[in-house]
Amino acid sequence: MRKKKREKADSGKGEDWDWDRLLKTAVGIMGLSPDEFWKLTPYEFNLMIDGFLAREERKTNDILYLAWHVEAFARAKRLPKLQSLLKKRKPKSQNQTLTKEQLIIIAKKKGLAGPW
Repeated sequence: MRKKKREKADSGKGEDWDWDRLLKTAVGIMGLSPDEFWKLTPYEFNLMIDGFLAREERKTNDILYLAWHVEAFARAKRLPKLQSLLKKRKPKSQNQTLTKEQLIIIAKKKGLAGPW
């Protein structure tokens, strides 16, 4: 069984981290204040970076999606009616109050035995 090589940043000593670069990323790109950055643990900061990158990827995908549709409509011979493109929101279904008998049936289906 081969041993995995440890990453430099996992040494636990803190000396391998480029703190200036991390602070620049936190303040300049992510919009954190220096105080907010220094209150975070490296683990918390990594989680924030992951979330930030996911949001940025979503923004990029949204922009590409929009650009693709703009170009598709520009090439269309006939523009479809706007109403046909808009998705209609379905009204939320009313929460139904279940009777005691209905709840017992559901519980039995899930394998629960009770004092009913």
